[in-house]
Amino acid sequence: MKQHEVIFKVLKELGGYATFADLYKKVLDDPEFEFKTKTPRETIRRIVQDWEKKVTFRLRPGIWGLMSEKDRIPPELYGKAKDPDAQRQSDHSLYQGMWLDIGRARNFKTYVPAQDRNRKFLSTPLGNMTDIERLLPFSYEKIVQRASTVDVVWFNSRNLPAAFIEVENSTDFQNSLGKFTDLQDFYADFLIVAPSDKEMSFRRKLDIAAYESIRHRVKFRSYDETGSLHAKRDEFREFLKLGQG
Repeated sequence: MKQHEVIFKVLKELGGYATFADLYKKVLDDPEFEFKTKTPRETIRRIVQDWEKKVTFRLRPGIWGLMSEKDRIPPELYGKAKDPDAQRQSDHSLYQGMWLDIGRARNFKTYVPAQDRNRKFLSTPLGNMTDIERLLPFSYEKIVQRASTVDVVWFNSRNLPAAFIEVENSTDFQNSLGKFTDLQDFYADFLIVAPSDKEMSFRRKLDIAAYESIRHRVKFRSYDETGSLHAKRDEFREFLKLGQG
């Protein structure tokens, strides 16, 4: 089979849509896929993108589907849900799942709040992507309770928080920044994940005096950046293996 035929066959086997990370893994494991390059992932991505609107289409940053399967793909996965609340919740769970996946690829233990565990990243419940069901008692009860409401938490090998990540698609960032302010005494990254057109609003909110103590620590990552990082999920794993060698 030709390279593009193998890629499209695998994409159909994955349900007609997939993240680039899952597509790379499945295609590279397929015995029918042959390539003469040191950068096979780039080859796969280029083929998928070159066939856009003819065979493939972009659902979300880092997620692609087959045009022939579009009617079978849940509409909220490509921004077409009839219910705006359902669309916002789908987007929220999607990017929570990506940051859980990225965290696990980087060897962190991962956590999502209890009320989100049954929500899905594509077809996988978020709870199935976490290592920690109940937040680790890393501090006073009041602090741990506050941290338990953060959308995604990464823990390092010493069971201390390494990153607090909030996905924002319908608020003004105040709630998330308030959480980060309460958790500022921990040596952890603070990350806001939101649509790119909200970055200026985020910057203006961060300039408020109340957030001066965390201003230099909070980073913004757009949905597009998240999709690009998630596509490199298995490259993180390979890099870590090299480092261990």
